[in-house]
Amino acid sequence: MVKLGIDTSKLNPKFFEQLQAQKETQLRQAMRPRALFVWKQARSIAPVRTGALKRSIEMQPIADGYFVGTRCPWGGYMESGTTRIAPRAYLRRAIAAMLIQFRKVVLGRG
Repeated sequence: MVKLGIDTSKLNPKFFEQLQAQKETQLRQAMRPRALFVWKQARSIAPVRTGALKRSIEMQPIADGYFVGTRCPWGGYMESGTTRIAPRAYLRRAIAAMLIQFRKVVLGRG
């Protein structure tokens, strides 16, 4: 059996920090178009009564990606429904549409 090792003691410790930051930047850049797609889809299919829910759907960068959603108090009720109101899923449908599109791109069919 052959054992291989790498002596990292002579490497600059900032190298690993830069490598991690570069990886996070690349991941964020790859996630942004998908988050933007979900944001646009959710806004286009959100139920509209006054338009407040549609206008409140936002996309914000967060530590490990993007937040796409709403802080509207009734947004969750519209998405999941209640005992009196049927669900009118807009975020789940937007995410499902993004996954279908992403799958097509990955498989080379789109």
